[in-house]
Amino acid sequence: MNRFLTVAAAAAAITTFSATAADAAVFMGFEFNGGGIATVDSDASITSYNGAFGDFEVNVYSGTDGVFPQLLGTTGHSRNSAGANNAGTLDIYVTVTDLANMPKSFFSSFANNVLPAGWSVTTRTYVDNNNGLYGGSLLSSNTFTSIGTYTDTSGGHSDTGLYSLTARYTIVATSKGEAQSNIAIAAVPEPGTWALMIMGFGGAGAMIRSRRKAMVAA
Repeated sequence: MNRFLTVAAAAAAITTFSATAADAAVFMGFEFNGGGIATVDSDASITSYNGAFGDFEVNVYSGTDGVFPQLLGTTGHSRNSAGANNAGTLDIYVTVTDLANMPKSFFSSFANNVLPAGWSVTTRTYVDNNNGLYGGSLLSSNTFTSIGTYTDTSGGHSDTGLYSLTARYTIVATSKGEAQSNIAIAAVPEPGTWALMIMGFGGAGAMIRSRRKAMVAA
């Protein structure tokens, strides 16, 4: 296979995975102290919220990356500034719906960058074969009681219909303070797709080197 065809094949493989989120819609819901989920925003590809909910001030930004292989990325900032004894629990849900071409495996990435002493943040990812909001089958979860990161790969999914993915934060505040966390869900590519990408990137590198040599010779 020549370099041009290799690069083209790799680009096609990347496009295939990127297209899984092309027609997606993103929904954001909050739940304070178990009082039920309220949808606070929705959009075709990006959704955000900056304001009060329950006893928390919340700033959340989420969306579909559109670049291989991420399907959903979200950043959540939450500050507990009121309420009895300055304590409370806030759940943040972000769902991307109408995804197609479900991969056999998903990669979940969690990070907790700011967390006061005594607080905890439980991060979870879900896949829903029924394309619903705010839940489904659990892919991965991790509870943070301090700053850190956690990654996990979950497989065994082969549904051919439309599906949804959900990222969920459960913030348990015991005092005034602020937490900052991140969740990303990506598609784990098939071995054949990885091979095409590696060959394509290698071919692209060879083309660049050839052009540089030609420019130097000129």
